[in-house]
Amino acid sequence: MTENKKFHWGQLIKEIREEKGLNKKELSKICGVPATTIGEIENKNRRTNIHIIDKIFIALGYELDAVTLHPESIRFFSAKEMQAPSLREHMEKHK
Repeated sequence: MTENKKFHWGQLIKEIREEKGLNKKELSKICGVPATTIGEIENKNRRTNIHIIDKIFIALGYELDAVTLHPESIRFFSAKEMQAPSLREHMEKHK
């Protein structure tokens, strides 16, 4: 289990998007989420629901683990065998 009190979805999305060499417009075309929305999420200017986050991460080649959110932290739990890399594994590598 990983805990990170300063976790933000947008920061992780931006990090992975840039690692994959995608700009916001390219990611938008892949996931069907407007580029402006992706930018707002990355810049912490927009709150969104887990379904939008999931669409973005799937487009980036990741599957969400089962997630339990707490106001002060986020915890990841492995839910099943993953065919795509899990975000938990990505975060573990980039500590």
